[in-house]
Amino acid sequence: MELVIIGAGTPTPTAERFGSACLVDLGAERYLFDCGPATTHKLARAGYSPAAVNGLFFTHHHFDHDADYACFALSRWDQGGDTLPALRVWGPWPTAEVNRRLFGPSGAFIFDIVARVEHPLSQQVHRERGGALPRRPPSFEVNELTSGAAIEGQGWRVTCATVEHAQPFLESLAYRLESGGVSTVFAGDARPSDALADLARGADTLIVNVGVARGPETSLAVMDPTRAGLLASRAAVRRLVVTHLGARLTDAEGRRTMIAQVAASFAGEIVVADELMRLR
Repeated sequence: MELVIIGAGTPTPTAERFGSACLVDLGAERYLFDCGPATTHKLARAGYSPAAVNGLFFTHHHFDHDADYACFALSRWDQGGDTLPALRVWGPWPTAEVNRRLFGPSGAFIFDIVARVEHPLSQQVHRERGGALPRRPPSFEVNELTSGAAIEGQGWRVTCATVEHAQPFLESLAYRLESGGVSTVFAGDARPSDALADLARGADTLIVNVGVARGPETSLAVMDPTRAGLLASRAAVRRLVVTHLGARLTDAEGRRTMIAQVAASFAGEIVVADELMRLR
């Protein structure tokens, strides 16, 4: 299993990072966890075609986690000719509705899809990529998940738990991926909870999105560095990856302070995520 940090930023774009996305390369298959801004372009920078990705897990539907979904899905379809199966998509509510509003019969991208299916030039390019006519529109296998759901694939298994973030306006899930005796947990934008600690128990790697509390109202809504360390220690994970980092946590002083806050309660390996970083 190789983990590639695709997006390691926040909703605020900087020159170095923007939005959230991780790619898991299992050798025979590859899966995205979230699809934030510029994911498709950053996948290419990491050496991956969208057509090489088998599926996508959403933690929730804030734009910094799903804004590049249409670009990714349409690029995968356009580049894949007729060789690819339906894109498999999992996530909490409202994943199915988001997909319908983008790609359904009245969706935002139906005009693009119809043009690429029907226009002679697009058909020619499609044939040059190994496709046949009539060209088929993109297809999806969308599954909305709730806490406790389990998905199994070729040598891997994903389980999920509901975590606290933006309820009641959005549902949020954390995921645990197990493959080849290795476990990785994607917490998403979750604050500490019993459910998250239980999901992460004994994991090899825990990936948490860390922010800075701005006052009493937000202090309970984010996973700050201190709480991230406490959670990792409580769950007895081997490695903690902190990501979703803004400018206040990524300059030299901010990094040192953040690592010290995490290390005050967690004795395992601490990794500060940068975009295009690879972890085995």
